[in-house]
Amino acid sequence: MAVRHRLFFALQPPARHLPGVARHRDRLGELHSKVSNPRLHLTLAITDDYDFYPAEAASDLHAMAAEIIAEPVDVVLSRLNATPRSIALSPGRRSPQLRDLQAALGTRMARAGSLRKDWKFSPHVTLGYRDGASFNRPIDPICWENDDFVLIHSVVDETRHNTLARWPLSWRQGRLL
Repeated sequence: MAVRHRLFFALQPPARHLPGVARHRDRLGELHSKVSNPRLHLTLAITDDYDFYPAEAASDLHAMAAEIIAEPVDVVLSRLNATPRSIALSPGRRSPQLRDLQAALGTRMARAGSLRKDWKFSPHVTLGYRDGASFNRPIDPICWENDDFVLIHSVVDETRHNTLARWPLSWRQGRLL
């Protein structure tokens, strides 16, 4: 079987917040495949799959990301959602910073023809995969601030993620505390 590759931009939970995310995952006995802590992420924009490592696409995405000027993103996951195939944590309300960062990346990728054609942004952190009924319920919020975003190379069939690059997010006018 051929190995597939994909590239995507993402926000990753800071290490100190991984236990809160993992706690929800680990309580779910119905998962037949769990997403490991190092692979937990919120996808911002994604490419189609490739039969080979797409070095040129990675270089192009790197250049696109270097143009981004954006503020840190507050992530507030307050819903546990299940589809017939997966379970994820998602925000209960929209974040302007998340929307702006995703739009900046998605627009650039769409213009370059590198954004996956059948993909639509729906912010979530997938916890694992299963077969079962859909549901959507509130949880005690898990909150953090992302001060960077990453470009990840996913070796799909090996469920392996390699971080290719990381870009800072910073407050443009400073921040009042």
